Amino acid sequence: MIVPARATLISALERRETRGAHNREDFPEQDPEQRANVIYDAAGVVSWQALPEAPAEVVALAEGGATLEAAGKLLE
Repeated sequence: MIVPARATLISALERRETRGAHNREDFPEQDPEQRANVIYDAAGVVSWQALPEAPAEVVALAEGGATLEAAGKLLE
C-alpha cells in the first residue's frame, strides 16, 4: 500500500495547478500545459502523458450548448 500512496503523493506534488478534484491553494488556476496524466513508474520516475482533445460533441455538452435526447434511452 505504500507504493500507490507514494505514487499518489508524488504525482499530486508534480501537478502544480488546480484541476478537477485536485485543488491546490498555491496554484488555484488551471495550466493548459498540465492537461495531461501524470505517470509515476516503478523506478520512481515521473513523466507526463498528453491527453487528446475532447470531441466537439462532448465540449458542447460540457459548455451547455447542446442537449441529449432522452427518448428511448435507459436513464439511471
